[in-house]
Amino acid sequence: METVISRSETELRAQRQRLLERAGINEDELRRRAENYQLTAEQMDVLTTIDNIDFLLGE
Repeated sequence: METVISRSETELRAQRQRLLERAGINEDELRRRAENYQLTAEQMDVLTTIDNIDFLLGE
């Protein structure tokens, strides 16, 4: 059986911010590098997670 984790909007936004800090660059730069295939594996994981959070937030 799978476990469902519930997070508030505040928690999701805080996680999103921590991810951007971990990437070491701002979101615009992260997306620009993604368009040019210049992300590290960790940065790609960060961007994928940010996109998933944005989906959950309806953004």
